[in-house]
Amino acid sequence: KLKEITGNTDEELSKLSIQDLFSFDDEILNIIREGLKKVKESGYADAEAEIKDKEGIRVPMYFTACSLNFSGKKYYVGMGTDISKLKETEKALSESEERLRITLLSVGDAFISTDVSGKIEMLNTVAEDLTGWKKKEAIGMPLEKVFNIVNEFTKGKCENIVEKVINTGNIIELDNHTLLVKKNGEEIPIEDSAAPIKDSNGNIKGCIIVFRDFTDKKERQNKIRFLSYHDELTGLYNRRFYEEELKRLDTKRNLPISIIIGDVNGLKLVNDT
Repeated sequence: KLKEITGNTDEELSKLSIQDLFSFDDEILNIIREGLKKVKESGYADAEAEIKDKEGIRVPMYFTACSLNFSGKKYYVGMGTDISKLKETEKALSESEERLRITLLSVGDAFISTDVSGKIEMLNTVAEDLTGWKKKEAIGMPLEKVFNIVNEFTKGKCENIVEKVINTGNIIELDNHTLLVKKNGEEIPIEDSAAPIKDSNGNIKGCIIVFRDFTDKKERQNKIRFLSYHDELTGLYNRRFYEEELKRLDTKRNLPISIIIGDVNGLKLVNDT
């Protein structure tokens, strides 16, 4: 195999030292020298290094070496494995992970990922802005410390969403009326969902939470809700509200029920005008 890679014959190789094969690169040569030194001292060594093939192209190799005694003489034996395909796979995987990392960090929504115990592993700049926690502070912290969510009305702390996801293995959406308490104590309404992170075998390895500021959307919803039950000009309840209330109140529990109808002087004239 060594002859195949280097293009040398038995005779040519017999005239070379081990170090001669790696003399084209000082850094690799030092790795080999350290390996040889370790073999002499402890009887074994391994290392990754490159060797040049017959066309001058560098081939990544994984080397192991050991010492042995044979017929009263000490020998050093080394074996090398071509790891070109492994390196290509590692590079492709690394590039894929980097693309995924950049994509996640660039999305418009805030996201936080945790390990299976709920410790934060990653968050993007949007999550930094919404929580008030910087990445260097947040990584390694328990999620509930950074992602502090409470009920809008009771101010009670919401259940641990990571535990719920890990236990059920399902995608879960936050309850309505959820507030995120920022690091400075400011409260903002949010909507979000959490999903399990699974490996290729389906084992849960962590959790990812995606959330967004719900303030503007909530204000629009409240305005739409207000206009659907109130007169826009006066702010008084409208006919739709009356009809909905009539349905709500029309139960035996509320009987007997009385309705008082009042008149506003001149209102018809104003409406007609």
